[in-house]
Amino acid sequence: MSNGTTLNISNMSNSEIAQLDADDIANLNNQDLVSFTAEQISHITLDAMSGLTGAQINILSSHPDLIGAFSPEQISHLNAPVNGPTTDYSLMQQAMEYLSSYPETVEDFTDADMSFFTPEAVSWFPAGFVAELPAETFAGFTADQISNLSSTHFREHYAGPDINISPEQISHITLDAMSGLTSAHLSAAGVSSGTLIGAFSPEQISHLNAPVNG
Repeated sequence: MSNGTTLNISNMSNSEIAQLDADDIANLNNQDLVSFTAEQISHITLDAMSGLTGAQINILSSHPDLIGAFSPEQISHLNAPVNGPTTDYSLMQQAMEYLSSYPETVEDFTDADMSFFTPEAVSWFPAGFVAELPAETFAGFTADQISNLSSTHFREHYAGPDINISPEQISHITLDAMSGLTSAHLSAAGVSSGTLIGAFSPEQISHLNAPVNG
């Protein structure tokens, strides 16, 4: 839809929002951004999400109803490259940091939503966001994703009071995903009170170092 003209977001239908491309999104001014409704945001296409800039995310961060309206799949497409894989997920990380400031925006994430994030993307998950994820979402992590979670997330209070993986989250890590845990994760979980290392069940522990096949 890019044509160099100013968009009047408040008067656009959902179908028109769905026609916006990455350039349209990148060119939105502050007034356009805060004119979105939550429903309109849900109609921004995955391809168009790559147009969002850090400055725009900063503006949206002051509006939890808007920053929280992006779906997990949309968020996974921040920093999406035009061609090939990317190793820069700083915009996704930035958005997640803001989401963690509004826990209610994270509570609808599900275990199925974790499939939208590559193992590389998971390595960019900020501590506050991980701490706010519902415990059930950990059942959606694969071994490769678990191995890419920062080990510091497993250390109690490392990033601040209660900003760490919880015992309940640990209890939802699947047996197959346990093979992704490293010695660094386990060492971090054993620091401080030992509450986190003690959250692993005997069956989970038996699957440490379990081979993926055979």
